[in-house]
Amino acid sequence: TDSDLGLGAGLGWSFADNWAVEGQYYRFEPDARVNGVSGKVDIDMWSVGLLRSFDIGQGWSPYVAFGVGEGRYD
Repeated sequence: TDSDLGLGAGLGWSFADNWAVEGQYYRFEPDARVNGVSGKVDIDMWSVGLLRSFDIGQGWSPYVAFGVGEGRYD
């Protein structure tokens, strides 16, 4: 398998007790080979999510997340 590095960023905001929203964006430009043809591929991905945490004490705070996102490639 091949691998490549990309750039990404994410921000989150806790707007109420146990509730937060986050957004992420990533961009990759890996080399690809399809049916014997090689070239660079541009991949852009974004997502937005809503998180709900549950304070169960003793330093533990599990959470669930719901979100939507999209990935595009050229």
